[in-house]
Amino acid sequence: MTRCAHHRKERQRCGIKYAAVPYPAAMRISTTEINALRTIIGALDPAGRIYLYGSRLDDARRGGDIDVYLQASRPIDLRTRLLTQYRLQQACDTRVDLLVRNPTQAAQPIHQIAVEQGVLL
Repeated sequence: MTRCAHHRKERQRCGIKYAAVPYPAAMRISTTEINALRTIIGALDPAGRIYLYGSRLDDARRGGDIDVYLQASRPIDLRTRLLTQYRLQQACDTRVDLLVRNPTQAAQPIHQIAVEQGVLL
């Protein structure tokens, strides 16, 4: 495990461990948060593809919520999506933005950005 370069000056008191390979070194997300994303979203849609995108991939940026994109393999209704988002926020103890693209939904530019710039979890 490596520590986030974001906490370089605070290494002694930070203690948060971040995911190592195969994820980018600059990714600012703990292994606990990654496991929560995989577990909670995996229970919702085991065949779906989960991407992390946004500010958490950039080590130079601070703070920010966790942006997650799910390419769903089956339709997911709004109520289920909101309940899942709430569970993710509770598990990660921070704000989580969950973007879901259902199989029948037309692709939007944000979906393409999430796939191209994001990291598959």
